[in-house]
Amino acid sequence: MFGFDSPLKVDEENKTEAGHYDFRSDTAYVHPKFFQNMNQKYADIDLKKLVEHTVCHEIGHVFDARQFALRGVFPYVVKISERSIATIASCPLKTNRFKDAIIYLINSILDYSVDRKIWEELRFCDQTAKIRMPKIRTYLHNSAGNEGEAFRRAVELFFDLPTFVHDYQFGDINPQDRNAVKRCCIAYLGEKTWNTNPNLLKELRIGDARKFYDIMPLLFRGLLDLTALWKPEKRENICENLPSFWNQTMYEILFLD
Repeated sequence: MFGFDSPLKVDEENKTEAGHYDFRSDTAYVHPKFFQNMNQKYADIDLKKLVEHTVCHEIGHVFDARQFALRGVFPYVVKISERSIATIASCPLKTNRFKDAIIYLINSILDYSVDRKIWEELRFCDQTAKIRMPKIRTYLHNSAGNEGEAFRRAVELFFDLPTFVHDYQFGDINPQDRNAVKRCCIAYLGEKTWNTNPNLLKELRIGDARKFYDIMPLLFRGLLDLTALWKPEKRENICENLPSFWNQTMYEILFLD
């Protein structure tokens, strides 16, 4: 699918996700205990397809990393200006959680482009979407709450939006849950946001670092009055002991101002 082979390792301890890619060691992992839990909890799980989807997904991230390295973009870290921190002070997400949420948002956008490739090539749905449906139902249940609660949920939901768009398009969920995803996003973020952001995401393709570079600022525009910029940074200041294919002196990283 991606035109190259890559090692795959097993993480016996992780139970919370199907797999992960460690960009520091350039290693893709799968998590058997997660597969076992999914198999026990959901009677309709196709375990073989779940494992195959996970393997393809994590190797997709290995492929993606090399394309970003060639383009000179480092998507795994973010810097936040003092002005942004002052703005965030009034946000329900505290500064450290906000930074984590930004990284989560970026990773979920990368996930979207990888799973789009898997869907186009293999027609595999992401069965892990099932475990996110209780969160959607909780959001819907609280959508009629007070304005403060609605604002807090809307801020949280913004960071979940690429994941929910992903589940809406590629998730192995029933039509009722798919409709619930759409209703939830519209309830908190409005129909314009629901219609606009998925259209931006649809332009993303795995390995297309140029498009990712162009789209990220558009996705952040209007979020808490923050502007997303790409700024050059020395390789050694970004992360220590990066894999050898990150061989340029400078890379552009995301900066929130």
